[in-house]
Parts: sequence; C-alpha cells; structure tokens
Amino acid sequence: MIGGPDLAVANVEPDEFLTFVRGKLRRLFIDEPAVLAERLRSLITRRDPYARYRIDEFFCFDDTWRLTVTQLLEQSGAVVMDLRAFGPSNEGCILEIELLADRKALGRTVLLVDARTDRPLLDSVLGRHTSESPAVIEVDDHDPDRAITALVSAAAVGPPRLDSSRHVS
Repeated sequence: MIGGPDLAVANVEPDEFLTFVRGKLRRLFIDEPAVLAERLRSLITRRDPYARYRIDEFFCFDDTWRLTVTQLLEQSGAVVMDLRAFGPSNEGCILEIELLADRKALGRTVLLVDARTDRPLLDSVLGRHTSESPAVIEVDDHDPDRAITALVSAAAVGPPRLDSSRHVS
C-alpha cells in the first residue's frame, strides 16, 4: 500500500500509534532513495502458510512517491488501485495511472471505483492509453462481500496473472 501523510493518519494501526507516541513517526516514511532501497530489500515476497501475501505499507512524501511507485511496479505481479471518490483533485492518482500506462502495467491492474468516482474523468485518463485496459470493479461500501468476490474473480479469470514468485501491491 502506498500512501501519503493523509492516508497514514487515516490508517493508524497499533504499532504505528506507538511509533507516533515515541516521537518516531517520521521513520515510517520513505524520505530518500536509500530508505526505499532498504525497504524493498526487506520485503517478504513469498506467500505465508495460509497462502496469503503480506501487505506492506509505503508511506511517502511528495518527493518520494513517484520513485516508490516505479520501483514497486518492477516487482509486482498485480496492482489494485482504490479510486473510490476519485475526481479532479486526485492529481496523484492521475499521475499513478500514467505511470502504470508508461510501465505497461494497466493490463495487470484492478481499479476499485464507486458511485462517487468521476467516471468520465477516469475514462478520459484511461482513454489516452488504448494498448491495455485495467479491470474496473464497482464496489459498494455497504456490501464489502461483493467487492471481495469481484476481486477474487478478477484475479482468477484473467489479467492480472499471479504466480508465487511475485509480490502483490
């Protein structure tokens, strides 16, 4: 999961809260290429005994998220991008879609959208890249089981293809 300070605040977990209390929250963030390289080296990319992949969080500042996205794309077999409530103010998401297209990764991408997503804008951004299309899944916050079922179906029947040697972002 890649996020900025806003997402870090919205998704505080107990270990992150303790890091905050100790005054060391900044060390959770990727603040330079060397920190990113170390975090990438420390990733566990194999499935656990329950056949699940670990979710790693990469909190980034404005000057490190593009590099982080690019580096993770080189290692990822699939990408899930949350575009619920996506609109013109989500310039970072538009840039990430551009990065996905530039790296020929749209075909292994699943986009999560909802009723608040500006679909004409999303279609316009995606329309600039006709060589590949991501899977687009409409989700409803009131029916999370449907979203999970749709994600499992997307992973099982077509792009993106996953294998045990690749990490999922």
